[in-house]
Order: sequence, then C-alpha cells, then structure tokens
Amino acid sequence: MKTGMKQSKTLVIGLTGNSGSGKSCVSEILLNAGAKIIDADKIAHAVLAAEGAAYNEVVNLFGGGILTENGEIDRAKIAAIVFSDKQMLKKHTEITHKHIIKEVLRLLSEYKKSGAQIVVIDAPLLTEAGLHKNCDYVWLVSASYETKLKRIIKRDSLLKEAAEKRLASGSAEASLKPASDFVIENNGGFEELEETVMRELKRITENSL
Repeated sequence: MKTGMKQSKTLVIGLTGNSGSGKSCVSEILLNAGAKIIDADKIAHAVLAAEGAAYNEVVNLFGGGILTENGEIDRAKIAAIVFSDKQMLKKHTEITHKHIIKEVLRLLSEYKKSGAQIVVIDAPLLTEAGLHKNCDYVWLVSASYETKLKRIIKRDSLLKEAAEKRLASGSAEASLKPASDFVIENNGGFEELEETVMRELKRITENSL
C-alpha cells in the first residue's frame, strides 16, 4: 500500500494474480459494484493492434512469421514463443510494458478527474510494472496450482504441458505477497468469491472514503 494515499478522493485498488487465479472474476464483481476498471490485458491487445503503439517494435523482435494474412499480430504465435523462451518473454515485456503503463496512468488520471470513487487497476504484472505504487490497496488473487492449471486448460483449450509452461512463466505468488494488502483465496465457487470480495471492499471503503 502506498503511504499517504488514503485521503485521496478516488480509492485505487490494484488487482493482480497468476493466470488461472480467477482475477477476471474478481474484476467482474468489482465492476458490478460500481468500480471503474482499467484492464491491462485489454490495453495489451490494443497496443499490439496494427495501429497500436507497440506493433512495429514487436514485429521487429519476432519477425513477420507472427503476422496473419491480414497483417495482424497473431497473439497465439507469440504466446507459443514467449512461454517457452524466457529471454523472448523478457524482451516482449520490455517493449509492451512502457506503452501499457502509459495508457493505464492516462486512464487513471481521467477517472480521478471525473470524480470516480473506486478505480481498479487489473494487471497480472502490477508490481513488476511498478503500478502498485499508484494504488491505495493491492489485492492478490490466489489459487492452488492444480486449480489454476485446470482453469487455464479449460479457458484456453490448452494441453496440460502448454498450460504448465504458461504458469511457469508467471511470477511466483510468494514474490507478489509482500506488496499485497489482501490475499483472496479463490479455490471455491463464485458465490464464495463474491462474498469475500464484497466484504473486503466494504471494509476498505468505510475506512478510506
């Protein structure tokens, strides 16, 4: 939690967690509760679009083989490369992060100016990108390895080996916990998750707004 931010008009929650943790479900619950959501994954899609800020740099890094017939970046081809090659993942992240961070901060500023009460920065690499410094609270969504693996396989229609590589490429949860104010254990159903999220949201809003 960033020191000295609790008196701000807008309450900013940073939401992070590994793939398969159920972070998007938590984001959905917060959206339904009236929060404004800044989705870093959606921004990542935008910066990789043909007119996106990172398009040329990413094509130069990976080569024309990652492009579709229409000249769009094939995200599945990039995923197949970076989740098997940590160096390429690092280079890809370095290119895209600067553009994603810029857009996240622009949207955050806009929401604050508009008087939004609660803004959520939903970003899997929240702490790695330094975005947690712009948050009043950081929530880490956690789940067991087997639960995350099953969710990824089902969600992305992946083979177990590919899902395991995806999990291995992410940050270890232990490294995310020191910067987190609240850990949401998400191994159960949606109703249980919703109850946990709304209880904590009520607690921090009563203390901060």
